[in-house]
Amino acid sequence: MKKTIQSGLTAIAAVATTLVPSFAFAQSFPDLQQGLENADLTIILTNIVNFILGLAGAIAVIYLIWAGIQYITGGAKGAQAAKDAIVNAIIGVVVILLAYVIVNAVINAVVSGSV
Repeated sequence: MKKTIQSGLTAIAAVATTLVPSFAFAQSFPDLQQGLENADLTIILTNIVNFILGLAGAIAVIYLIWAGIQYITGGAKGAQAAKDAIVNAIIGVVVILLAYVIVNAVINAVVSGSV
């Protein structure tokens, strides 16, 4: 019981530590401050896609942290499941990063007219 509480508190602390810096960058979206009447469709789509991919990346990193905690505290039985979860989380982060690069490259190519 004590280990469960300790791992739960560790997970909460890890998530809180991960999310705290994002509050400091609350004003880093200058395109959103101009309002929708002045915004271009490509700016709106880029902001939406970047937000969704950023949220997915944050969830994948939290899953990776959680799997690491499970690996450390899981013992022999939970080690293989935690290893699989770590591999899946890393694959997820790589896929999300590639999706971010591809989507932004396509949007920039369409905006610049080179397609």
